[in-house]
Amino acid sequence: MVKADPRLLVWQGVFLESGMRDERVNRDEVLAAIRAQGIARLEKVGAVVLETDGSMTVTEGSPLGDSSALCDVKGTPGNSVVNGQ
Repeated sequence: MVKADPRLLVWQGVFLESGMRDERVNRDEVLAAIRAQGIARLEKVGAVVLETDGSMTVTEGSPLGDSSALCDVKGTPGNSVVNGQ
């Protein structure tokens, strides 16, 4: 059985090209998810996460405090999933 991890695609308004490429997601798809949340400016995005079911979760705001809800998301700066642990 294949189990995917959630993957970070945008962090504090910046596209994470490596994660997007690995997950085969393009900018237009991510921008559509951001707009669906009523956010018009990329700078206002804290994070976009590609969830294990293929949906995208968009969080608004920066900084994100301790980002504890992102602890299991691959690609989140400073978490153990990023470091492969």
